[in-house]
This record gives sequence, C-alpha cells and structure tokens, in this order.
Amino acid sequence: MAHDVFISHSSQDKPIADAACAALESVAIRCWIAPRDVQPGRTFAGEINRAIQRSKVMVLIFSAHSNQSEQVLREVQLASNSHLHIVQFRIQDVIPNDDLEYYLSAPHWLDALLPPLENHLERLKGSVKALLQMDGVEATVSAAAPSETRSQVPVAPKVEERPAPLQRDTIPSKSPQQNLWMPALVGAAVLCVILFTIIFLQQSKRPKGEAQSQPPATPTATTAESPIVSPIARSQSPQSYPTPPAKGPPLFSHNFETASPIIRPLFGANIMSVLNANGEGQITGKSPGILPAMFDRFLLDDFIVECGMRADNVPPGARYGFIFRAADVSHGGIARYYALMIDPNQSVAAMSWWMDTKWMMNSEQPLPADLMQVGRKSRITLEASGNRFRAFVDEHFVAEFYADGLKHGRIGLCLSGANTQPWTVHFDNFQIFLQP
Repeated sequence: MAHDVFISHSSQDKPIADAACAALESVAIRCWIAPRDVQPGRTFAGEINRAIQRSKVMVLIFSAHSNQSEQVLREVQLASNSHLHIVQFRIQDVIPNDDLEYYLSAPHWLDALLPPLENHLERLKGSVKALLQMDGVEATVSAAAPSETRSQVPVAPKVEERPAPLQRDTIPSKSPQQNLWMPALVGAAVLCVILFTIIFLQQSKRPKGEAQSQPPATPTATTAESPIVSPIARSQSPQSYPTPPAKGPPLFSHNFETASPIIRPLFGANIMSVLNANGEGQITGKSPGILPAMFDRFLLDDFIVECGMRADNVPPGARYGFIFRAADVSHGGIARYYALMIDPNQSVAAMSWWMDTKWMMNSEQPLPADLMQVGRKSRITLEASGNRFRAFVDEHFVAEFYADGLKHGRIGLCLSGANTQPWTVHFDNFQIFLQP
C-alpha cells in the first residue's frame, strides 16, 4: 500500500511511535512502520530499504534509545541519501551522537518533552501535512514543465567570435603622411610629463596643516555608503500598514524546555551567559556591544521567525532582538550579519549590519505608543524576504527595512548592551517558518 511517511524508532519507544502513526493516519497521512508493515516472507532489511525510498518524509522518534540504535542510524542514513524530509520528534532531552548529528544537521525539529503527548502530536500532524503539501506543489510545477526540457542535452554557451588578429607580416605599412605625426605626438607626451612634474612638486611643498585637511583616501564607517534604503513612512495611516505575513511550513520550534540550552553563546561567561529555566530561555549580557546566541542547525535566506521576549530591566541604550543571515560564525565573533533590535525604553526599532569590517545602523523607526513596555512580554516577528525585512510586535506592524549584501546565514537571538551592567532577556516559544 502506498505511503508518504516512514516512522523510525527504537523498539523500546514503540508505544509513542504507534501513537504518532495513529495521529498521522487520522488525518489521511499514510505511514509505514515496523513491524506492522513488514511483508511476510521478505527480508527485514529489504523491506526497510524499499519503504524509505518510497517515502517523502521520515518521522524520527528521538530518544536515548534511538540515539544508541544502530538500526535507527542506518534508517536515517538511507533517508538522507534518498533526500527525505527528516522530522525529529524529540521525546527526551538528548544530544544526538556524532554519527546521527552528521545526518541531522538541518532537520525539522519538534520538542515533545512535556506532557500531554496529544498536544505535541497535533503539531506533528500540522508539520508533516505542510511538508507533504510543499512536495506536492513542487511535483506539480515539475509536471507542468515542457517534456522536452528533460531530454535536452546541455549546450556549451555561445561564444562571440572575435576577428582574428592581424599577423605581423600582414600589417599595412604607414604612408609618409602618417609618419609625420609621430614627432608631434612624442613632443606632446614629453610636455605632459613636464607639466605633471611641476604640479606634483608644488603640491608636495604645501604646509602639513593644509595637507591634513584633505579627506582620507579610504572612506571610514561614517562616510561609507549604507546599503539600507528608505523604509515605509510611519506617517502612513494605520490602515495602510502591512499585515502579519502568511506562514509557510514550520521548520523549527523550541520551547526552551531542555535542561541544556541548544543556542550557543559566542562569548565567554565573563561577557554573556545562556540558561534555560522555568520554560524560558535567558540570555544575560555583561558587556557593551551585540552579544549573540546562535542556533547552529540552519542556514536560512527567506524565512519568518517569531519569539516571545521580555526584559524586566533594560539599561538605557540597551536593546534586544534577532540576529540573522550571519556568516562565518565562530566563538568570539561573526564576520557578517544583520541584526533587528528593539528598544522598549525609547520605543524604537533599528536594523544594523556588519559586513567587510564596516558597521552601519540605519535610522531608527518609532514604535506605536505603549506597544512594548519593560517587564511585559511581547511576541516579536521578523519577516525576511529578499532585501526587505519587516518587524511586527504582537501582530502589529512596527518597522520595515531594506538592505542588500547578505543572502543567507545562521539565525539567533541577541542583546545589545550599552555598558557592563548585567541585564537579562527572557525568551519563549521560538519558531521558524518557511516563506509560503
């Protein structure tokens, strides 16, 4: 029987695997699960191999048992080689071993750590259905393409023919009239050299104070041309503001319920710290400047990200928000990034970028009055689409920015401190969606 989803699990997690199978099949998503669907008289390995190759999505029931299972590892390897979407349904707070981590570097990830299980199964149904619908759209587009395009043989690009250079023995000899111009041209060139030398000597004799008043040869950060262009004017009427974006398939969800944080701080404990507590993620900044904590599993271009954010104490000048399209991320720094930052004290939003050793921040945009307050949690949404970036607070449009230069990269949460006074931002219900 045809199926769309292969459920991979350890035999010790069979009750939860059966529950996931039943939940998916209750919404007409046909699943393949062992041992139920193993045909009598056929080898187990062959059945697994055929079932994975005929699937579109793998749901991995991830636990300490599956993390140590050689059979699960082989199934994930086959799924990766067959280009299946792999959805981790995490029922235990376990870090994947090195072998699994290699294949699960950018999966769809759903946490199901806390009861009731039924709530997490509802999210699983929605995620798998969205992935299957996305595959259906891609298949439709492929089928609509002309059939002859699949049989075409790549053709070498056409090269414009250039006229063959004249051979040395075919260069026409110059007439006597043409030869008369040569002394005049040589004389003009000598005169230009003399004039240039005189001007150079006069410039070099200027006083040092006058020379120092000249502009620098290399523009500094304050004179560098910003790639950020004019946003939507806040003078528009509220009825004309953009509405919250439509969301595509969910890519990642995290409730900060794990004992150990999965976001990685880029600086040491003397500068910043990351903690999960009471169902919230907490980032504490202890230094001025942007302090990022990154999700290392994703390289994203266009996306929609949402997260609840709250700070009970925000020092003057401090901000918090998202860092995204970050490239060359390492401990202690990022080579290039964009950052969307919110200041609840001043009720402003701003976007900054760091690229090619230049730092730039665009003009701040004011938030609607009383939309964000210190001590009150707000859900921040960032929509990244090409070179346009829109921000929403509690589904209210607040700012729009444009920037060119960075195409894709990692995403994370960040603080921007103004001094060494420690302060903490709380985060919850972090979600990433693909563009529809």
